[in-house]
Amino acid sequence: MRPRAIVDHHSPVSRASVEHLAAVAFAGTITYLIRTGPQSHRWRTAFIVTWSVGLLWIFSVFVPIPQGQAGISVMWAALAAGAIVAGLRLASSTIKTTGLVTLGLVVAKLLTVDLAEVDVFWRVGLFFVVGGGLMRLAYALPKLGQPKLGPQHAANEPRC
Repeated sequence: MRPRAIVDHHSPVSRASVEHLAAVAFAGTITYLIRTGPQSHRWRTAFIVTWSVGLLWIFSVFVPIPQGQAGISVMWAALAAGAIVAGLRLASSTIKTTGLVTLGLVVAKLLTVDLAEVDVFWRVGLFFVVGGGLMRLAYALPKLGQPKLGPQHAANEPRC
């Protein structure tokens, strides 16, 4: 006897509702983990596993869509940029490194999968969008990485 799938033709639960539930669970778990802060090795492991499952979920949702590979690259790049910014603001090397690894994954995917599978029109737009986003991130990173000066340090700073 074949095991029954979670979502089939006779099920009252649709695939879209399962996908929405997965998106809410991913966003909620990542938000909770970021707010609680890195407390232990278990926290880092939970963050990386949740992040990886989220990336795989995005992949599974966008693959069947025409030009879905382009959507995957844009979503992964946006998540990576958000993780890098969050990692810098929260001074969390785990979050920042996860974002950088995801960004490396996006660049590798752009140069291998997307060059082969995405139509020319979408490919040009995809490279412009991801490249423009990376340039914007590179422009903003020096400002994000600077420590904020408190009132005791502000008095010692020269005025321009």
